[in-house]
Amino acid sequence: MILLARLWERRYARRTVMSVQKHIGCLVVGCLAWVGCKTSKPDSTPAPAAETQGLPLADSTAPPPPASPAPPPPTVPAIVAPGGVGRHELVAGSEVVGKVTTVNTLGKFVVLSFPVGVMPAVGASLEVFRDGVKCGEVKVTGPQRDTFIVADVLKGTLQINDEVRQP
Repeated sequence: MILLARLWERRYARRTVMSVQKHIGCLVVGCLAWVGCKTSKPDSTPAPAAETQGLPLADSTAPPPPASPAPPPPTVPAIVAPGGVGRHELVAGSEVVGKVTTVNTLGKFVVLSFPVGVMPAVGASLEVFRDGVKCGEVKVTGPQRDTFIVADVLKGTLQINDEVRQP
């Protein structure tokens, strides 16, 4: 009986010691992770060049430099960003190029797709080209969702994947 008690004691004593060691190890790792997360991070804003070179800083009470004059208004048509949130302007030499994604011959309208951030304004007239040859005209009427907008067919017979450009 004593022998069995000693065997039982050794077996379970080892298990409890190993269990305690595992728990202590997990506690130490958790504390290290917590301390690592709680330490302060270095300031990521760069110091002004004058401070880093030992030069005196400019007087903060001095008036700001004069603002440059406003540029003249653009002469090219404005392009409305998707959702109408902001406004984008066409740069000289660039053009709005879209594609016909859906054609409804009975309703005489098409759904056009444009690149992200470029959308013709509602009411704009666009020309449609197939293989580089003009095949029709459309007028943008809306509604617009994401990069798609609806346009009425004014002239021609349009097909899917026709190219749409401003005149």
